[in-house]
Amino acid sequence: IELSNDTVDFGGVDLQAAEPKAQRTVTITNSGTEPLTISTIRLANNSNNRFTLITTDPPGAPVLPNGTFDIVVEYQPTVEAVADTAELRVISDAFPPVPTTVPLSGRGIDRHIDVSSLQVDFPDTYRNTEQPSQKTLTVTNNGEAPLRLTMLMTSGVGASAFSIQAAQPVDVAGQSSADLVVQFAPNAASAAFEATLTIVNDDDENPMVDVQLQGRGILPNIAFMPGNLRVTGGASCTTRLSDVPVSSPQLFQLINMDSADSFTVRELRIADLNGNPVQDSPFRVVDFTSETELDADATLEVDIEFAPDSPGTYEARIEVYVDADPDIIAFATITGEAVDPGHYLDRNEGVGLYTDSCPKTTYYACATTAPRSTTWQHSAGAWILILAFLTLAVRRKASRSALRASR
Repeated sequence: IELSNDTVDFGGVDLQAAEPKAQRTVTITNSGTEPLTISTIRLANNSNNRFTLITTDPPGAPVLPNGTFDIVVEYQPTVEAVADTAELRVISDAFPPVPTTVPLSGRGIDRHIDVSSLQVDFPDTYRNTEQPSQKTLTVTNNGEAPLRLTMLMTSGVGASAFSIQAAQPVDVAGQSSADLVVQFAPNAASAAFEATLTIVNDDDENPMVDVQLQGRGILPNIAFMPGNLRVTGGASCTTRLSDVPVSSPQLFQLINMDSADSFTVRELRIADLNGNPVQDSPFRVVDFTSETELDADATLEVDIEFAPDSPGTYEARIEVYVDADPDIIAFATITGEAVDPGHYLDRNEGVGLYTDSCPKTTYYACATTAPRSTTWQHSAGAWILILAFLTLAVRRKASRSALRASR
């Protein structure tokens, strides 16, 4: 009689192994010249009965010379890291007449999940950014059996801002680890986002691991200076802030107050005071190129043109949109005063006269104490001189008339 195996070692067998369970086959060969009769097949010294004979009955007929007979043994551990042993014994009429014994061994293995952190805090992240913040969460399998992450799901009020950059399910081999990339992309600013990442897995001792996620959405540190401007011009005339003939004309300035990050100014949009787009506004942004880069600590001058069709007071706001964010980042307001040609203005800023032709040479900027206002007015100095000459002439004429009357 010959055996295919002197010993049978099942090695590490998963405690959660599904069908088929761990099985091994021992083949008996009749190496003699006469038929071999097998009378008994059994297990001895079977620790905790974790080994089972699938082939329980001996063959119904003798095994012919050079013939074979297979015996199937199954092993199903119930405890991890415990060495189980047993003996397969075959009794036959082979010579010498002693039982043929095959030692059996095996041990149970399982999976054990460990997560690098149960709290993940993201840095402040720009709203609606194309470059979300990312954090890496490492999942380690401290067991020998493969670990399967069957589901990765986020829940909570801020769950929509977080996502897992991994295909599911995720398999982690024994004594190894896998990295999960968690992404934070807030859709609102000045708000804290909180959520729970639940890792559902097949570790019986810890089937659901909760990781707390937290981050805050912010806006680019961009502002308009000044916050508002005032321009005065003639009806049916076109007035541009940059045409102010003074040493330092005052324009809107878009300032990047961030010392590290640069931004792309995608659009400067004219809207009403409620933020609604305006199709036929008397205000227009001029000399601006879309997708202008605004470097860290840089300033972009914004020129506005005022071209009213009729007299009156007009108000609007200039909105700035940067990068991929579809929502407004900052805005400033502008007020335009349109007057009839030939109408005298009597305001705190001075007195001005607007002519029918609206030549730009007849306007100048009147400096005021208000740091956020710019006013276009007709030059008053010349008119003051003219009025002084006229007054002097009238007085001389009156004196001459009185002198003639006295004679």
